[in-house]
Amino acid sequence: MPADYNQARKLVRAAAENYGPMYLRFTRDAMEQVYGPDVEFEIGKAYQIQDGKDVAIIANGDTVSLAIKAAKALEEKGIDTASAEVTMVPDNTVHLEGKDAEKMLALVDALEENDDVQNVYANYEIDGE
Repeated sequence: MPADYNQARKLVRAAAENYGPMYLRFTRDAMEQVYGPDVEFEIGKAYQIQDGKDVAIIANGDTVSLAIKAAKALEEKGIDTASAEVTMVPDNTVHLEGKDAEKMLALVDALEENDDVQNVYANYEIDGE
């Protein structure tokens, strides 16, 4: 999931230029601008947003702006906070079929419906999905 509009545009372009299946997830919610239009985007690369030495906050997608706000609040309390965004692409995948595939899809659906879960990532492949 992209962190903002600028990253969403670059994510769609990067997905179109890569061979193979790719899952893109977007929110309907309005998102604050995190990155300028000139910031390069590369799938699978981590982006350091802020340097710090006491604690690190790592976020992805729509939680990046929340991580930035949390880092600022911690800074105000004297806690030197690093923040970063990480996007991941699995190096390998697991092929599932039959009952295993059904169980995995049910698990992912349950996790995505849980309000306490922000993002769900997986490295499985299911034929016909």
